[in-house]
Amino acid sequence: MNFLERLLSVFGRFISVAFTYLVILLAFIMISALTMAVLDLRFSASRAGIATASLYLMMVLAAAVGTAVLRQRLAARGKKHVGRASATVMITAPIIRRRQLISATNIVETSTLRPAMTAHASPAVPALPAIPESKEIYMTEAADVAWVQAQTDPALWHEATMATLAYCGDPHDFLPWVLQQPKTDRATAGWIFLWAEGSRYLRGKTDFPFGKLSSAKMLALFRTICDRSQAIGFTNDNLGLDGSFEAQRLECLAILEDGGIASDVVAPSRLLEKPFDPPCRDPRFMLDDGIIICRDMP
Repeated sequence: MNFLERLLSVFGRFISVAFTYLVILLAFIMISALTMAVLDLRFSASRAGIATASLYLMMVLAAAVGTAVLRQRLAARGKKHVGRASATVMITAPIIRRRQLISATNIVETSTLRPAMTAHASPAVPALPAIPESKEIYMTEAADVAWVQAQTDPALWHEATMATLAYCGDPHDFLPWVLQQPKTDRATAGWIFLWAEGSRYLRGKTDFPFGKLSSAKMLALFRTICDRSQAIGFTNDNLGLDGSFEAQRLECLAILEDGGIASDVVAPSRLLEKPFDPPCRDPRFMLDDGIIICRDMP
């Protein structure tokens, strides 16, 4: 029985007892009123005595009735408690006898009980998959630049190239290094050349107010790309570029075809001769405001 049921049971018993005594009280009031009425009418003394005796007799009867009702209710409660006690004995008796049997015979050991206890153990909850940890790379930090270089991952190098040129200014000379790596993707060199408007370089312009690099460093990068394009080239061509770079590529090709290239500039024909494939972004990397967020990386 829960708390609410117990509360309702107690409240019901209280109401029942209170009702009984209320009936007795009302009877007493009615009889008293009758007596006073008889006295007010100046009945004879004998009649007043009879009325008073009747009043006391009815009070005694009412008290007897109330006492009988209370005894009946107390008896009913006692039976309930006895029933509960007997049920408790019936439930606990087998346990008591089992304990007596175990202690008397001394044949049950702890080692024999353990299998029974573990046989019904709840199955193990399967472990949840581990949440992949992420790593933030800042190309302004020498340790992070060294970590990127040690990965030998062209897709990571491509993200690092965009972060360095567009946001960081290359304080640790990562861009010249990446252009010297045999595994560097063609799209990485193409992004540098086209994003910084390589068409201006082909025409002989020397002022490049783009990104965070100085014009001198930008000119050095253009020369490195053009020289490698016409030497060993960029054999890896897996990453691709966004379609918005196609207009700049076609403009560069038009300059080469029209002979508008500056005399001291090496034409990067092999780099620009064919369109770039659509970008194939690696889900492990995300560039967010110059910060490279790496997932599932050691």
